[in-house]
Amino acid sequence: KNASTAWLNWAVSREQSALEYMVQVSTNGVSFIDAGTVKASNQVSYTFFVPITNDKRFYFRIVQRDTDGAVSVSKIVTVEALNESGPFKVSPNPAHEYALVNYSMIEGKKITASLYNSNGGLINSWQFQSIPAGTFRIPLQNLPIGIYTLSLNDGNLKQVVKLIRK
Repeated sequence: KNASTAWLNWAVSREQSALEYMVQVSTNGVSFIDAGTVKASNQVSYTFFVPITNDKRFYFRIVQRDTDGAVSVSKIVTVEALNESGPFKVSPNPAHEYALVNYSMIEGKKITASLYNSNGGLINSWQFQSIPAGTFRIPLQNLPIGIYTLSLNDGNLKQVVKLIRK
C-alpha cells in the first residue's frame, strides 16, 4: 500500500512546566503506541508529521509530560488516510485553477477545510454547514505549483488528502 503523512498540529495555552509532547497513534482508538516526541520550547503551537498507510483510519493523541513528572492526555483525533471510500472526494487531482471537494455526510455538521503548504503552514481555511451531499471549490489559481495537504474535518472524522497544484 502507498504511504501518506498525517500532519498533526496542536496549540498550547501555557507550557510553563512542560517538558515534552509525546505523539501517540492507534489503529483502533484504544491501544496507542508512541510515534515520536517533541521537546517543549515555549511555542504557541507545534507540528509533527507521522507516516501512515493509505486506506486506513488512525487515531492520534498528544501526551504532555511536565518537568515534575505530571502527565496530561489530549482528546483523541481521528484521521482518515487518503482513500476512495472516505466521505470526501477531491478532483481533479492534480488540479490547475481549483479543486472540487465532493462530500456525502450527515446533514447539519459543520465542516472545516484547511489547505497547508509543504512546510505545514496554513494557507487558508473554510467552514461551511453540510447538507446531505454537495460540492465546494478550493481556489488554487494564486498558489505556486507544488504539493499541498487538504485537511477536511467534520468534528468527528478528519480526512487528509494530498493535493497537487500543476
